Amino acid sequence: QSIVGNGSVGESGRLSYVGRLNYAYDDKYLLEAAFRVDGSTKFAPNKRWGFFPSISAGWRISNEPFFANNIKFIDYLKLRGSIASLGNDAIGGWDWMPKYNLTTGAIFGSQSYGIEPGTLANPDLTWEKCRTYNVGFELNAWEGKLGIEFDVFYKYTYDILREIGGAYPASLGGHYPTIENSGAFDNRGFELTLKHMNRIGQVNYNLNANMSFARNRILRITQPDNTTEWKNRLGRSVDILWGFKSNGLYQTEEELAMAPKTAYKDAQLGDIRYIDINGDGWLNEDDRVEVGRSTTPEMMFAFSGDMNWKGLDFSFQFQGAALCDKFLSHRWGNDVEDTTPLTRPWYGGWDNAPLFLVEGSWRPDNPNADYPRLSTSPISNNCLASDYWKKNGAYLRLKNVTLGYTLPKKWTKKALIENLRFYVSGSNLLTFTEFKYLDPESPNVINGYYPQQRTFVFGVDVTF
Repeated sequence: QSIVGNGSVGESGRLSYVGRLNYAYDDKYLLEAAFRVDGSTKFAPNKRWGFFPSISAGWRISNEPFFANNIKFIDYLKLRGSIASLGNDAIGGWDWMPKYNLTTGAIFGSQSYGIEPGTLANPDLTWEKCRTYNVGFELNAWEGKLGIEFDVFYKYTYDILREIGGAYPASLGGHYPTIENSGAFDNRGFELTLKHMNRIGQVNYNLNANMSFARNRILRITQPDNTTEWKNRLGRSVDILWGFKSNGLYQTEEELAMAPKTAYKDAQLGDIRYIDINGDGWLNEDDRVEVGRSTTPEMMFAFSGDMNWKGLDFSFQFQGAALCDKFLSHRWGNDVEDTTPLTRPWYGGWDNAPLFLVEGSWRPDNPNADYPRLSTSPISNNCLASDYWKKNGAYLRLKNVTLGYTLPKKWTKKALIENLRFYVSGSNLLTFTEFKYLDPESPNVINGYYPQQRTFVFGVDVTF
């Protein structure tokens, strides 16, 4: 008996040189320049090094005499801007070199070993790069009653290291590199922060609101030459949701007779009715279109505040997101559809099902139902990723509230206590959203995300 072992060994390395220069003059003019020179063994020797410089500048215009002497209500104003570049080598190693696979076979009844060509090498691989531009200002006026921070940014990412399977025709037999530097996308948006601080009598309070917005679009991408208009990704967002378009549920036998053919079971009354986009009579990959925005919000916002009066203190925080969608169904990879417990009752043999699926299911006496017919066996037609299972992911949540009271020191010192504070705090107290099915902060419904809990805490802080 012979024992054949196998194993692997790898080696990689990266070398970086980093430098930075800071300059400030008269507490008004600020300049910082930095650079990185990075080398990575993930690229061929003549493509190994990347140079990534950055520069930022600021001008405290409120320190200029012409400004300070004439605009009294503004306490602080700084203009700022920056340009920066970075590189990314996040790929597997040695894709620039030819690779070979170990093969086994039998010749005249004896086992033999050999090698065969593996993944085609791409010696032109190099650093993925991005450039970021940012301009903004900071302002503080009326002794803290108004504070503003505002920034506008633009980020351009190019020479993207990406897998390109499916981008070339099958007639090439896979004889092309699986990874290349191709495509580009940009990301643009702004960030805004508003602050207010004041004192009214013995009440001190602070308010803070912030919002950010960012939207990306694909500028260049390797696609098959015969890409249809509805599948063309140029100009679209990177992470949009793809799936089938739906048109309600099948209500009549006539509608079923006109249904496009699928690789799944034939549709029945109460199943989701999909649209055959290309009109060939089949529901397949060519019929998938953009059906929703990314699950990553384009807009994030928050509002918080705190106040104190004598020994009483109070604070709160709201947070939220908008311009995003959630999928109750999901698609694994390129070809595996999967329902979830939110789209199929008794998923995986479970003993129960979401109440909304049961109460809102299609029945002959409930044809205007919100959800497809019930079944104790998997219904492949209804698990396809489609706009039928898309929901608005926007939300606003009261994230935290705290109320506390600190006893006067003249009382606590008699007990040799420096500070004694009682407080009650609550988290995730209220949530306003159309997405009633899971925690709206979850990445998506299939990621094993455990919902955040509503919690209450009662406590005492003691300092001796």
